[in-house]
Order: sequence, then structure tokens, then C-alpha cells
Amino acid sequence: MPAKRQRQARDEHRADMAPVLLRLLINEAQANGPRPELLLRGSGLEPGDLSSPHLRISYRQYAEVVRRFLAARPALHTGLLLANRINILALGKVALGMLASKNHHEMLDFLVEFQRMAGFAMALSMQRSLPLQQIQVEVAPRFDDPDIEPFLTVFTIAAVNQITRQVLGSNFQAARILLALPRPPDAYEYELALGCRVSFGARTSMLCLPLPPMEIAAAEPSVVERMRELLHASNAQPGFEHGAAVMQIIRRCQDSAPPLAQIAAELNISERTLRRKLREEGLTYRGLINEHRRQRTIALLVQSSTPMAEIASQTGYSSPRSLRRAVNRWTGSGPSSVRRNVSNSSKDGPAATGTAQGGGTAKPAARAHPPASATAARSRSITAPACSRLAADPPPSRTLP
Repeated sequence: MPAKRQRQARDEHRADMAPVLLRLLINEAQANGPRPELLLRGSGLEPGDLSSPHLRISYRQYAEVVRRFLAARPALHTGLLLANRINILALGKVALGMLASKNHHEMLDFLVEFQRMAGFAMALSMQRSLPLQQIQVEVAPRFDDPDIEPFLTVFTIAAVNQITRQVLGSNFQAARILLALPRPPDAYEYELALGCRVSFGARTSMLCLPLPPMEIAAAEPSVVERMRELLHASNAQPGFEHGAAVMQIIRRCQDSAPPLAQIAAELNISERTLRRKLREEGLTYRGLINEHRRQRTIALLVQSSTPMAEIASQTGYSSPRSLRRAVNRWTGSGPSSVRRNVSNSSKDGPAATGTAQGGGTAKPAARAHPPASATAARSRSITAPACSRLAADPPPSRTLP
């Protein structure tokens, strides 16, 4: 296989995308069909898994769910409907980086930089056109999937337009939208939904915004840089889809990890094939179980005041002494020191909150508060406490061998 195709195949199966669109699809399917379990069949996912802050999926998993949804409901304008329901805070740390940007130029730069972690299946790029006095956000396919490309194009353009309006205010309007799609019979619905002129039959699909910088009221450069650090750290060693799917099932089962044969059946493959896929990703099933145990132990340690003896019991250690040895091996410090250090860091605010490092393995940071749960039409409505809560949210976990 040519080197370029090998890289493309790895990119297709790299589990580094937040399931933002899948959440919207499953919510729509629960309300109006088709049945969510049919859409997720063979993925190892259940509808409830999509709410996990740790979950990352591959482009190929994304595409398969979209393809099944469109087989049952092929209407293209459903992409508009779903995009209008998007909540910028569903983008997690990417959302906070955007909300804290100085102006809409920097906001869009941040989104383009972390587009996969924001959950966009199409490729985003941005350019500034001085002659037209526009910022142009271009949307293009990552891979050759012509059957789902029109839907993903419409959703992506509409979603970027929607979250831009959530930051800049509901009165903001794009200058123009170009779609490299045939003009549909319901073209007027696109202009109503998008709030600007829409041209079909273009050579490329793009969202055109006014060039003069529009300031963002909640701008805070230190928060932007902190989110950039956390996003780069959480994506330093992205996993691949089989390891990520197995880890999600282990998380779902908590203390009693199911036999690998049972997981393989849920993924619609044989146990032998699953072992081979994990091996190709540099993983083993036992290693994934141990990694989940480590993640859960550290989370209980830094996110609660649970006594050490109870944490040891909940995570399968024979005694608090065994727990202390394990934590010291992972972090270079004992449990009490780790808990105290994270508590002190969280008191210093978002800039001090991060990951404790030890033994070369990322450790979750403390969750000082639950994430903010509601979005606002204007960035000035996102308060400083809400920004602090999002900043304290730990980066997504990675599956390690």
C-alpha cells in the first residue's frame, strides 16, 4: 500500500473526534427514528456513552452512523435542523478557547486548529480575502465518501455559522454562504435557517464573514493559551477506534470488565480479529483494563474526599498500602500529596489547573466544579465562574498499552 494511502487509512481510524454530531443524530433518532441501536450497531457504543467527556471516535465510525441515518432519512435539510440545535459548550475546551478569543478572527483560527477535537468530520480551512473584505471558512471532505458528503457539508457550514452567532450575538449575519451542491427545491429554507444569502453550484463550499475584526466581550488571552495547552496535551497520543471502543465498554461496566469475546460480539467481529486489531494499535486487553483502573483510581483520589481505604476497595486493591504503592508508581507521590497538590492548584484558578505528570503517563486534573450546562446567545453572557468550571474539566483520557 502506498505511504500516502497508509497515512490516510490511519487518519480514518484515529479516534480523536468528539461525537458532537452523533449526539445530535441520536437525539433526533430517539424522537423521530430510526431506532438509535440500529445506528450504533457494531460500534460498541450505546446512546448514553455519547455524553461521556472521555469519548473520542474515529472518522470511520462517524461516517458509518451518518450513513445509516441517511439511509432511513435522506432529507438533506436535516443537516440544517441539527446544526441549529448545536450548543457551543458541547465543544468543551474548544468552546472555551473560542469564547475567550480577542475577536472573531482569533476565534475561527482556534476552531480550525482544533477542528477534529471539536467534532467536525469535514476539513476546515480559513483565509482572508482583502479584495472582498471577507474571512472565508472553507469546508472540504477529508476522505472520499460522496454518499454522505452533501449532508456533512450542509451540517458543517450551518454549525460553524450557528456557533459564530452564539459568540458574536444573534443579530450577527454572515456575508454569504457558498455551497458546492445543486440548488435544491427548498433553497429558500436554507436562507431562512442560515440568515444570509446562500449560493448553490459553487466550486467550493464556504462561509463568508465580514473581515473587520469584531471584538468578543469575554476575551481572556490567558484562558485561550491554557485551553490550547490542554488540548495539545490531551491529543499528544491519540488512540485508534478499536482501542477506544473497548475502553468505552470497560468504562461502562466499571468494576467488572466483560470477557473480550463478549466485547468482540458487540463490535460485530471475532475475538481473534479484535485481539489482532488491538495489537496493531499497540494495545492489549489487559493493558486497557489496567489503564481504566488507573484512571478511575486517580479520578476518585483527586475529585472526592473519599477515604483511602474505600478507594482501595472500590478499585480492587487489597489494602490502602497497595493503593499507595500504585499511586506512587504512577505519579511519583503518595495519594495524600497528589490530592493536596491538586486541591491547591484548583484554588489558584484555571491557569494553574492541569495534569500531574509521573512516569510518562497523563493524570486527570481535579474537577473543581461541574461544567457549565447552558449556552448564551452572546459571549458576554458566559460568566467568569462558568469559564473557570470549563477550564477545570480534565482532558480526555487516552488508552495506553
